Amino acid sequence: MDRPTLLPIGVAILLFVSVALLWSMSSSQSVAPEEQVVPALDGRATIEWHPSGLAAASISSARDEDFILGYIHGVRRTWTMLLWRQAAEGRLSEWFGEASVPLDRHVHRLRIPATSRAMIERVSDSTRQRLSAYTAGVNAALSTRSVSNRAPLLALDLKPENWHPWHTLAVERLFSWLSTEPLTSTHRPTKADSSLARFAEDDALLRRFLHVHGLHRSVAWARQDSSTTLATRLVTGATARPMLQDVVIDVGDRTRITGGSLPGTPFLLSGTVRRSGRRGAAWSLLPGHAPNLRRVASDSLPYRIDFVRLSPRNADEQLVRLVRTRPSGEGTTVPIGSGPWDDGNEKANDSAEEPQPVRRDTAGTDTVSARAVPPDSIPVDSVWVLDWSGLDPATDIRTWRSARTSDSSAFALHEPAGLRVDDKDSVSVIGSPPFDIRNRTPDTSLHVVGRSAWTHTVAHALGNQRDRRAMVETQSDTSAWAGHVMRDALPNLRVLRPTSPYLREALTYLRNWDANYERASIGASLFETWMDEYRRDIGTIPYLTSRPCRVSSLRADSLSPDTTYFAAHRQRQAFRRAVRRLRESHGPDLKQWRWERVAPNRRYFPVWSADSLVSSNLSELASTRYAPIDMPATGHPSTPPGGPSIVAPTEPARSPTTWVSWTSGRRDHLFVRRYAFDVDEFFSRPFLRRDIPPTLPLTPGSETVETSIEREQEKIQRTRLLPSDDER
Repeated sequence: MDRPTLLPIGVAILLFVSVALLWSMSSSQSVAPEEQVVPALDGRATIEWHPSGLAAASISSARDEDFILGYIHGVRRTWTMLLWRQAAEGRLSEWFGEASVPLDRHVHRLRIPATSRAMIERVSDSTRQRLSAYTAGVNAALSTRSVSNRAPLLALDLKPENWHPWHTLAVERLFSWLSTEPLTSTHRPTKADSSLARFAEDDALLRRFLHVHGLHRSVAWARQDSSTTLATRLVTGATARPMLQDVVIDVGDRTRITGGSLPGTPFLLSGTVRRSGRRGAAWSLLPGHAPNLRRVASDSLPYRIDFVRLSPRNADEQLVRLVRTRPSGEGTTVPIGSGPWDDGNEKANDSAEEPQPVRRDTAGTDTVSARAVPPDSIPVDSVWVLDWSGLDPATDIRTWRSARTSDSSAFALHEPAGLRVDDKDSVSVIGSPPFDIRNRTPDTSLHVVGRSAWTHTVAHALGNQRDRRAMVETQSDTSAWAGHVMRDALPNLRVLRPTSPYLREALTYLRNWDANYERASIGASLFETWMDEYRRDIGTIPYLTSRPCRVSSLRADSLSPDTTYFAAHRQRQAFRRAVRRLRESHGPDLKQWRWERVAPNRRYFPVWSADSLVSSNLSELASTRYAPIDMPATGHPSTPPGGPSIVAPTEPARSPTTWVSWTSGRRDHLFVRRYAFDVDEFFSRPFLRRDIPPTLPLTPGSETVETSIEREQEKIQRTRLLPSDDER
């Protein structure tokens, strides 16, 4: 073989060896040090870092639970919790420049940094100890080289700052606000409400920047037959990185805690706790909150003016003017609009008292979303004010833990709803969920709770499933709501005499549709677009009530009927518009109208997403490593696994991801199903799993229920943590 022929072969071999070497070096990178001495630890601890993302810890003392959670979050969820902290402090512009000033201004307007700093001085000694332990765990993780060299930090040239106890309160408060329903979906501002419209736009921008939204559509259900099963569907936004961190914590040989924890806080939203010799208890806490938006007379409203200095990156400092009001006998509110505070006098009104902690019980929760005052009761000289529990100093650090097993938990900042199963298989309700649906048959008992109107339709879908395993372990995308609508509305299309071949073919697809939102379904696309056109005509989602309800049985006719005038005629016209709309947006070939194309399922990496506010020098990463990830769309909000919707999209992203968990039997651990896209390792994007994620049991020593080559090739890494007085 001559030299010119050997040269390209040699170059190819060298390139292959280089790529293999880089791949080997990347895959062998340590998650955390093998051993670390930490003074704040009571006893020895060991953590297993699983390739699936699970962190399994073994501690000798229950006092180390908060420390170990902080350490796990600092190692596994470094970027997520640092980004959330920066947002909760109102300091995003220090990282990303002047374009993110509106986000900082919005966070300060919600008083998230101010009330968090004020609350840290008022917490009890036990809460302060828990916050200090969690903080010590986070800082122990941030001090390691493997954590400080995370890819996002290197890309932004950032060095992690130390965590402080009040940062946890700030992240808690930010999460409380993000779990509310967006104002753009609860109140449509008119042209006269320009201030409210700007407030809603800034709020939507914050949610879109972090890609955390749609939490109010979470659902929990319990089924009792020969044993009790508790399942959770948490809607967590459109982020490509999991919002929750899966953990297993063994306390000696006596107690095992498993669950999904919220980075930046010591909260477990869903989980199990089992003590030796006893059946485990389980809980599911659904985040959510209903801020009160109303108009009040502005002329006699006490107010106070504060100023905050922002220091955007590569830009001049800015002084932000903040106004807060305090109506007589109420907590702090935020005015949205003009009032006496805009007369040019910057002196604070001394009649505004200093905010005091406000205790709010969940017992009074009876609404689904923010409330607005009827137009006929609006004062002439009035202003919109936002009343939210996060505007006053409050925290639920203690309550989140006690809610696992106690029925007497009263939340001050949050208004969670959920279910709890004790060690005697008894099911109880947490809080006052707006939708509380129960159904009994001779063999089973079903209990479904949630905040969204879709809870009712999910309950019907679950009630149609006789197999307990099918309720949680399979992806059933059949919608009871769609089936109900089809039975009622499809006969109205029989009188259509379509002359267009598109209408005839579309009718055939729709008539043959089985109400299943599978990825290849054309009928699902036609039905959703049809119902969306009908919704635009009548102003509400058809066959769905948003009024809170509590029902004790699932009757076949218990879904909301359609009482619209001339409904049949309107539905026929809406179907014609739907076919025209699909043809214009997706082409004349009906085979291209698949559900996965009409309702695209896209995941974003916060900061590097296509609509983020990052500086231009990061555009290359935004289109390569951190480019959005497209996946096949399946499911619907009316189905147990959840999914995208055209007729009722979540704002600001249409297709939210979910974190699904369930437990049954002895309840010694959870099973979890969620997407996780780790693109920080070299050459990992081509191998990302985009189909239905595997089932992950939260228990040490196992990866996934399915046998996988990845489990055999990748090793579990371990870290030993030693107290300072026991280094060996």
